[in-house]
Amino acid sequence: NPEIMLGGTMDCGTLKRNEDGTWLHINDSDGGGTSVNGYNCNYCLSSMGAGPQYLMYSTNGGNSWAYCSDIEPLIKYNTPVFRVPASQDIVYTGVWNLKKSLNNGTNFQSVHDGGGTYVSCIDISPLNPSYISYAEYRNWIEQGMASSLNIYNGQFWYTITAQTTPYPFAQDMEIVPIVDIEFSPIEQNTLFICFGGLEAAGKI
Repeated sequence: NPEIMLGGTMDCGTLKRNEDGTWLHINDSDGGGTSVNGYNCNYCLSSMGAGPQYLMYSTNGGNSWAYCSDIEPLIKYNTPVFRVPASQDIVYTGVWNLKKSLNNGTNFQSVHDGGGTYVSCIDISPLNPSYISYAEYRNWIEQGMASSLNIYNGQFWYTITAQTTPYPFAQDMEIVPIVDIEFSPIEQNTLFICFGGLEAAGKI
């Protein structure tokens, strides 16, 4: 049902848009990444920040919530939540590495670690669901950890960091992180990345 939506709001929790167009506050604290199952809108995911940040799931349309298991507290409450469009059950998210759930987020298993600090964005090719890409970047507090772009072609992972030779980007991922990834809907082997924001201390 395309009329039903979830959205996270900083300081004001998670909101749900009902089919009749009304909005309802369904989760507290800082709201972040959200997801609604396109096959059954009772299955929802929501990020909640209150000191430690947590990813939570609901099986009744957001009327009640439980903590997702096998996933550590979020580094930030807008950790991405990516639901595979062609699947009724598969969800990807990530904190220190990419994680996958086969049961709508009830629990997760680790898929890949790109060596960065935390996951900023995830995408899967609409033309080939075995093609996956995600980016990691270090926290705005200097931690000496590298950023990375990670691409899976259905057989193996390829990781690009600032130390990769030859480095393919004009932007340094450790200073200007990757904030979005989109696979092309036309060319299977093409993806687009967007750089944004300066993480280095003292810069905005």
